[in-house]
Amino acid sequence: MTIKFFILIMKNVKPRKINSNLFLFIQVLRVTTTMIDKTIVFFGEFHKRHNDSFLIILTESPKSDFISYLNKFNISPANYLIKQLKQKDVNSIQMIADMAFLIRDDLILNHHSFPTKFAEYLASGVPVLTTLHIHTIAPMVRDYELGEIIDIKDNYRKEIDMIYDKYKTILK
Repeated sequence: MTIKFFILIMKNVKPRKINSNLFLFIQVLRVTTTMIDKTIVFFGEFHKRHNDSFLIILTESPKSDFISYLNKFNISPANYLIKQLKQKDVNSIQMIADMAFLIRDDLILNHHSFPTKFAEYLASGVPVLTTLHIHTIAPMVRDYELGEIIDIKDNYRKEIDMIYDKYKTILK
């Protein structure tokens, strides 16, 4: 009951926009093992189809940990920002995003986890883009329309068009 109440309240929090002409994605990373490659692949495909998109990576890790991934997938520095922040400062920036990444692989560890950043994204009013592999979160995202669930694959064309059309309209 408490979780449902929390979700319903947080779902109605509206993020503040700094530029409604951009579709902003955000990824908050505390470690570099959070499937950053899959996140960047998705963003790269999204950006090819919608060049009004921008990726913000908030992290306590060195920026260099991510630049090699971004270069590998041909993401131009003009299309992303890597910001090193302490955890206490993350919320003030993540609330400007149109969507937040919570991509996880099909591992038993992920099946039973409940990443804290899910609640942080919701508290900021940011819809979540996640996978089915977080069994504790995926049903909530689906049942309470808290974002979108995708499969990890090579082509996201269908999902990209749906996400852009749905969220660009809602968040303008």
